[in-house]
Amino acid sequence: MNKIKQLLLLSLAILTFASCSSSDDEYGDWWMVADFSGYARGSGVGFTINDVAYIGLGYNPNIRTNLPNVSPENRLNDFYRFNPGNQAWEQVADFPGDHRQEAVAFVIGDKAYVGLGYNGYDVLNDFYEYDPNLNTWKQVADFPSTGRRGAIAFSLNDKGYVGAGYDQSANMNDMYSYDPNSNQWNTEASLFKKVRDPFVFVVSNKAYVGGGQNNGLLVDFYEFDGSTWTKKDDLDDENDYLTREKASTFVINDKAYVIGGISPAGTNSEVWEFNTTNNSWDRLAAFEGSARYGAIGFAVGSFGYIVTGQSSSYYFDDSWAFDPNAISDDENK
Repeated sequence: MNKIKQLLLLSLAILTFASCSSSDDEYGDWWMVADFSGYARGSGVGFTINDVAYIGLGYNPNIRTNLPNVSPENRLNDFYRFNPGNQAWEQVADFPGDHRQEAVAFVIGDKAYVGLGYNGYDVLNDFYEYDPNLNTWKQVADFPSTGRRGAIAFSLNDKGYVGAGYDQSANMNDMYSYDPNSNQWNTEASLFKKVRDPFVFVVSNKAYVGGGQNNGLLVDFYEFDGSTWTKKDDLDDENDYLTREKASTFVINDKAYVIGGISPAGTNSEVWEFNTTNNSWDRLAAFEGSARYGAIGFAVGSFGYIVTGQSSSYYFDDSWAFDPNAISDDENK
């Protein structure tokens, strides 16, 4: 074989390798699963108990108000559960409080707690406990401060934490914890800044809160260990797309994922992975459904899910699954 032909073959091999290793290959693969069986909606609420996800409440102004579970203000009070094992949605007991949007939820043990939100007239401060074994709701102690929407909620050390949000007068930064054993709320350390609609997730028994808005979109990112808030690196600079409100989150194998929301560039489909080991962010393959905000995110096993949400005046009822470890090749889809 002459030298010219050898060089041509070598060049072709290099080009072929470069093509296989191109930036078109990204970690993270999305696919559609069974559509949510309730009405399309945005600003609903969700939680997961024993590998079963529950989704309900929310808002859709396009629904006729004479339909079941729809208030005259187009708020909803229905709830559904999703079992990823058989890809089935099933309606469960209706939420007993006012129909509402922008509520919050946290889970302690095998029970969930849902409250706050906006009913079309007022912000609310009531809370309810859901028992999935009995499929029943019961009212518990009211949130001890003003009612609000766009708040945050999470659980740590067998307590639920709720705070921040908008009380129809101002954005807030106060935080409270709920003890289900005593059915009492206690005051906790406040966030550094007032904020509404940030993203929140819990990894390795620490909560993380980022983004949201107060006089514009915020770049702040905080860690909470149950007693103290610690400021982390801001979400701007190379991570500009992380500056957002009304994003969705889920956690898989001690890594957190932030999806969608409203960024400085508008409603987006970006997916970012946060690694608590080195406090680093990596962008993964974008969400393949329509860009949205106010969607519900949850994880079961090694997969994450995004369900419902809205984009401007359009409301969704589709459901998507995500594998962060798969290789996504857009050219092969």
